[in-house]
Amino acid sequence: MTRPAADPLPPGALSWAGARLGRRVELEILPGDGGLRQYFRLPGDGLLLLAGGDPAENLAWLRIGRHLWFKGLALPRIYDYDPGRGFFLLEDLGDERLADPPDHSADYFQAVEVLAGLHRRGLADFNPAWCFQTRAYNAAMAEKQEIGYFLNSLLGRYLGWRKRPRGLAAEIKAFSRQAAAGTRDRVLMHRDYQGRNLMLNKGRVCFIDWQGARPGPAAYDLSSLLEETPYLPLAPKLKEELVEAYLKARGPGAWRRNFRKELRVTGAARMMQALGAYAKLTLAGKNKFAAYIPPLLARLRERFEERPLRPFPALKAVIVEAEDLLKEK
Repeated sequence: MTRPAADPLPPGALSWAGARLGRRVELEILPGDGGLRQYFRLPGDGLLLLAGGDPAENLAWLRIGRHLWFKGLALPRIYDYDPGRGFFLLEDLGDERLADPPDHSADYFQAVEVLAGLHRRGLADFNPAWCFQTRAYNAAMAEKQEIGYFLNSLLGRYLGWRKRPRGLAAEIKAFSRQAAAGTRDRVLMHRDYQGRNLMLNKGRVCFIDWQGARPGPAAYDLSSLLEETPYLPLAPKLKEELVEAYLKARGPGAWRRNFRKELRVTGAARMMQALGAYAKLTLAGKNKFAAYIPPLLARLRERFEERPLRPFPALKAVIVEAEDLLKEK
């Protein structure tokens, strides 16, 4: 077995996996993405070892994952676990992800059906005490972890931005309230339902990295899927077809009344969160994420030109300034 010196196995991982399987094993390190969690393949066993460094996050991953599995949702099976040490054995779904080239547009329709299933069934019998960080998505979370993250990470640390336009603080408060208003349509949201967390395995779409799930607005997850595409954006016609597919798969209800507006508002919030993350990861040396910033920032600016977000000129001005600073970088 070989492994890069810069990415060693967590202490005890090899012996833990061997003890669980009752024999000597090898672990093959898989390329990381944006998170601190590490995945290792057990060649020939159809298994992965997941190693997580945060005990609270590990416990949320396990509790929520078991809940989702027993709901019959599309995620890898969990075979064994030790959340205190941060080790989990789970089904290996392969290496192909929805966000990877070549074009997987046709698979987005199955991803939408999987999402609708999560939203229909996930909240029943769910205990918010299982959640990591916060028990629900709310205005405070939108303000701090989405808009604040965008301003501090992308604008401040990455682009060196210092001045804030007049009226920005009030707009942030108002926008955060709008982003959380969709919680009237409460579902169990994944909160990171985008193509890098959707695996393609034997004709099925399965989701991973559900540790951030919590009660919240359904529109947020669908916006994440439609907007956070790291290569080429989805065509407008395809996005509209996917929204219609979600509505059909989810079924009737009063929640439909404001759903398209909520898609635009929560979509903007999600794009801010993603841009903050891309900037943080780029600064940490993961340079591939720098290429994701310009196209997503352009889509965010376009979102603030649409009717629901026109009342936020200060936020739009900040986004335009970010585009200008990015061109100078």
